[in-house]
Amino acid sequence: MTKTCHVLFPSTHRCTVRAIIFCLDSLLTQLQKQDESAAVEAITLVQGKRKDLNVATEKIVVANDLQLRFKVSQKSTGVNYNGLPEAKQEGRLATCPLPKNSSIAFVVQQIKGLIRQLYPWLLQRGWYTIESITLQDDVLTFIRSESIMTHEKLRKVMFPGQSSSRLMLLDASSMLCEGYYATAKKGIEIQRNAMGFYTNGVYAMTRKLLWLLRDYHPTHLAMCWDVSRDSLLRRRLYPEYKGLRSEKPAPLKEQYQTAQFLFERMGITQLRVEGYEADDLVGTLADRWTKEVGDPCYIVSADHDLYQLLNQNVSILQHKKEQGKTLYTQMDFVREYGIEPQQWIDVKALLGESGMTSDNIPGVKGVGEEGALLLIQQYGSIEELYNHIHELEGTKLKRYIKPLLRDSELANLSKQLVRITTDVPDLQHMEMDDLRIRIDKAAMINEFKTLGFHTILSEIKEGRYRAS
Repeated sequence: MTKTCHVLFPSTHRCTVRAIIFCLDSLLTQLQKQDESAAVEAITLVQGKRKDLNVATEKIVVANDLQLRFKVSQKSTGVNYNGLPEAKQEGRLATCPLPKNSSIAFVVQQIKGLIRQLYPWLLQRGWYTIESITLQDDVLTFIRSESIMTHEKLRKVMFPGQSSSRLMLLDASSMLCEGYYATAKKGIEIQRNAMGFYTNGVYAMTRKLLWLLRDYHPTHLAMCWDVSRDSLLRRRLYPEYKGLRSEKPAPLKEQYQTAQFLFERMGITQLRVEGYEADDLVGTLADRWTKEVGDPCYIVSADHDLYQLLNQNVSILQHKKEQGKTLYTQMDFVREYGIEPQQWIDVKALLGESGMTSDNIPGVKGVGEEGALLLIQQYGSIEELYNHIHELEGTKLKRYIKPLLRDSELANLSKQLVRITTDVPDLQHMEMDDLRIRIDKAAMINEFKTLGFHTILSEIKEGRYRAS
């Protein structure tokens, strides 16, 4: 295969969304016929002259997370993604450089994600069928028929690569804390509503939720909450688990009840199970979804412990300052750390955690992040590491022999503490369809008025969250 893939968006199609989806689906077909381990250096996008005002693209955009996206014209949809850095463009060409030795499987995954984002706009208009697709000299050419499918017929079509459902799992406790501390500035009075209830964290969390619904179009949704630390099963294994954490400030503690009431009134599933953390609920639902449904699952959390849950279906939506919102996949993890997601448990167990905001995992003192990663890359697990610990003699890793032997019991204990539970009993009999999104819009608007979320109400009227 050539090192560069070329896709033509012909001016005869006036570069509509439906033409783009066909181009991308055809590109997927080409790529999937190749060896998925083969590398692709770049994708070049060629755009014809744009004259169509019917859901036309204004420009091709490549985000820093290397997901291809399109900026959609405001003229017909009112939807416009801002803040995405543009690829270098010269004339009609826009080149998307990929990470060194990017596999075809990685490119396929990114393109499928783009196609899912384009469907909502495609469904707004009629859809022309394609009579033929020709690949010549690395350029795709399309011949369109003159017949057009009606809006009603289109709703019954399942497009290639389209997933019928998408589950989004929110680490709600973490999300509320993040919103609270981001808006509770020192020396500034914390936001309250007219009745005197604190609302700053709930407000930030609500806006983020609406953005997520708009941008990722989940069909199923669950908010997973933590419970009291004293009830955690992990504390029976290790009484000092999370023992260094200070009490939450009163304005934040009050908002847990406010948030849960708001989202329950909106019709969003709220989950909390005594003895288990939000991570365990997320892990159980993600595992069941993978086995029973097999469609995409997005986890929303900044907690890196959740990396162990990554698989071909499960991705983590996180925020990085240099990249903005990004979907972190199993392939991203393997590329970054050189191990499989399940082995992250062993790395974290060796490394441990300490500090006022940590889980207080003992780990193996004297083994840092670099050492923990090297050891697991070489031996695969803590168990295999101890089975072959004598092999470290005479190598650059020999300095870890003494701390490993000294803290062997702590290493095994830490692995039990770090491992996320994927079989929480209370969630084993829940129907996945119970998580389907059925937002009560009237109740939502009423609660927003009660809480004083006037800016959000104005944004809803402006259509900021239209896709949700």
